[in-house]
Amino acid sequence: LGVLNQMGDLVAMEEQLIRMIEQFPDDATPKSLLVQFYVSQGEIDKSEEFLRSLFSPKDEDPSDYVAFIQFLNQQRGSDAALKELETAIGTSPKPEVFEALRAGLEFERGERDSAVSSMEEIIQRTTDEKYLPGFKVALARMLAQTGNEVGARRYVEEVLKEDADNIEAIKMSASWMIRDDKAEDAIVALRSALESAPEDTQIMTIIAEAHTRNGNRELARDMLALAAETSNFAPQETLRYADVLFDQQQFRASEEVLVRALRLAPNNVGLLNALGQVYIGEEDWPRARQVEESLRKLGTDQGTELADALKLVILQGQQKPDEAVAFLESIIEENGQNLGAVVAILQTHLQSGETDKALSVVDEALENDPENESLNFLKAATLAADGQLDEAIEGYNALLEANPNNERLWMETVRVLYAADRDDEAKATLEQGLQQMPDAPNLLWAKASELEKAGEIDETIEIYERLYAASSDSPVVANNLASLLSTYREDEESLKRAYTIARRLRGIEVPAFQDTYGWIAYRRGLFDEAVQHLEPGAAGLPDDPLAQFHLGMTYAALGRPDEAIDALKRAIEMSPDDERPQFDEARKKIEELESAK
Repeated sequence: LGVLNQMGDLVAMEEQLIRMIEQFPDDATPKSLLVQFYVSQGEIDKSEEFLRSLFSPKDEDPSDYVAFIQFLNQQRGSDAALKELETAIGTSPKPEVFEALRAGLEFERGERDSAVSSMEEIIQRTTDEKYLPGFKVALARMLAQTGNEVGARRYVEEVLKEDADNIEAIKMSASWMIRDDKAEDAIVALRSALESAPEDTQIMTIIAEAHTRNGNRELARDMLALAAETSNFAPQETLRYADVLFDQQQFRASEEVLVRALRLAPNNVGLLNALGQVYIGEEDWPRARQVEESLRKLGTDQGTELADALKLVILQGQQKPDEAVAFLESIIEENGQNLGAVVAILQTHLQSGETDKALSVVDEALENDPENESLNFLKAATLAADGQLDEAIEGYNALLEANPNNERLWMETVRVLYAADRDDEAKATLEQGLQQMPDAPNLLWAKASELEKAGEIDETIEIYERLYAASSDSPVVANNLASLLSTYREDEESLKRAYTIARRLRGIEVPAFQDTYGWIAYRRGLFDEAVQHLEPGAAGLPDDPLAQFHLGMTYAALGRPDEAIDALKRAIEMSPDDERPQFDEARKKIEELESAK
């Protein structure tokens, strides 16, 4: 089969898979591969016919038919799946299993309240202990998605109390552990689960998340590689692994795994698009164009849209702005008003410094659709880029009257007010935005920045604690909170919390992250590790006096006085009027080092 796959002999591949199924009737792998093969060739009818020949709703064990209905949902849509479920509920010896599946599909369709009520009712009347834990976990997932995490955790705890080895409950519990910065506990629980379910790629993915949270990026990458291999390079698992390789600029390795996955799923748009991004990263324009053509040949709206986006990036990468604009204009001419194309044309003109052309494009688009709020937003943004700040503010304010719950509008208005030196109005507008949207993360972020500049550190930390509680997976929020805790708090508990939050930043080549983690390492007495992060951090933040201060103090701790004095003097020269205690400490340290010399 592998040889035939390499040869691309599709007819022989199908025949070989059928022979394998006949020869090894108890092995699920060739059956799964045949379904994947049919789907990759767009032969959904053949896939469905084959699966129907294997499974029946009357089977005593309903799990295979559940998988079949999930296949229908993916390939035919929820209407087809729900229709099949009605038959299954009426004929299955375990109708409650299919009722629970129906509730899940209804939840995905947006019928959330009724789906939750259905699951609660199913749980109340189910007596079969084989299926009850699964129903409770399914309800827990629904509750978690609707914001009722307390209820979700209660059901998961119930399941684990009765069965500590329940795989699905362990996965949910572990995800919460990771979010709560208990990654080690999550890894211990998940490793035990993986022993029981060695082919569960979701467990491997969550373990990778836990390793990432701990800053163990190589272990995370290895676990994602295992998930891809275990899944026989299924699209979802392959994309996760390829994305990590791409982020680490391992383009050739990323290409290899994507090509391997595409052999079984040659028409998968996600895989094709990812491969195109790899070739763009390598600046391999001919092969990037081949991917663009493959996407376009699919003949689908999504394929065409991704092909257009890929072509635009190729033209921009080749420094061909005029061709890029001409291409985008052709899209508008062929398909009528296209907001995405208008945005891309504007960006191209603005990147070239041609603000007059950008304004002309947006004005022309508004002539055809003067009430379009997105186009009016673009007009205000373009005016701001052109330096017409008062006109831009006027445009944003008009949009805010009609859209008071649009966070981005509030943020852009505040930003342009500051750019126009109308600071008091900017602060007042930010407060208005927070009154209207008190939990808006970007507005809270802007408020925290104001408080930090004003030296109100405790209030700043309080806001970042709120942001971290809402999105602990954000590395930028984690960095800012850890930086504040390690810079302005001296107690051991704050340092410990800063380290717990910041360890995911270890090894990431972002100067701000390097500075934060390096300073925490310094405070923990790990001076060699600290300097490995602080040197590139200070180089990447040449105008940040605190970054220079952190590096200077670390040089001093390592017994490198000349370098320490140079770095500390740089920090002081950058901030002659800064009253923060770090700079008094820098002066004392310089005096101490020079005296010792």
